[in-house]
Order: sequence, then C-alpha cells, then structure tokens
Amino acid sequence: KPLTLHLYNRRNKSLVNMTLSVKNGLVYVDIIFDEKINAKHAKGTIYLFGYNKKRSFSNMPKTYLSFRAGEWNLYTQNKRIAKAKGASFRINQYSCKIRIPMYELDNPQRLFIQADIYLELNTMSIPWQIINIKPDST
Repeated sequence: KPLTLHLYNRRNKSLVNMTLSVKNGLVYVDIIFDEKINAKHAKGTIYLFGYNKKRSFSNMPKTYLSFRAGEWNLYTQNKRIAKAKGASFRINQYSCKIRIPMYELDNPQRLFIQADIYLELNTMSIPWQIINIKPDST
C-alpha cells in the first residue's frame, strides 16, 4: 500500500504531499505540490536506505537521490552512480516523480526514507520513516 506523507511549512500550511510505493521492482516516490511552483528553484534530497534481515545494515547500500531543478543524480555510499536502467526523475510546476529500481537498494525487506525539499523560500523535511516491503520470513 502506498504511504502518504504531508509536508508543512513553519506556518503549518500544507505545501507538499508525498507518496511512496513499491511495485514491479521499482520504488515510486511521487511529490505533489499544493500550489504551482517554479521548478527551476526546487531542490532536494531523498534518502533511501534498505534493510534486509539476512545482511548487516552497515553492508546494505545507503542510496540517495539529489536534485536541483531538472538535474538529478543517484548516490550510493556517497559516490555518484550511473543512472540505473529503470531509474527516472521528472519535475514540473505541479509534481515531481521519482523511480528507483529495488536492486539499487539490494532488494530490502524494509525501507528507511527521509527527505529534505526546498521550494523557493520554503524548506521542508520528512523525518525518517520505516516502510515494510516484504513480510518477515522465519
């Protein structure tokens, strides 16, 4: 099921809704702006850390996507990686759509996500969230 997060500015005004879902081997992050924005002033970082019971967390990739306007890059362990097949980023005045293949995250059972988004004069952060992707198998 998609997880929906609502981001507010300091005046408690809703500015962004973000949904996160996993299907067909991809992580979908969809950010919908409550008001029309100037996309060339938007920037942010989305952190996606995986957890798998079979591997130490310290050995799992720490992946994040950094964007500024229409430019974007993927990083793992703070090193820029080639844009993976299936990875995509699109931003316009109304939304930002991100797709990252699960294999880039080493096919985790749980996903830790955190985001920092800057829209012109508004700064928003999403605290760390934990999403169960696959049920624990014993």
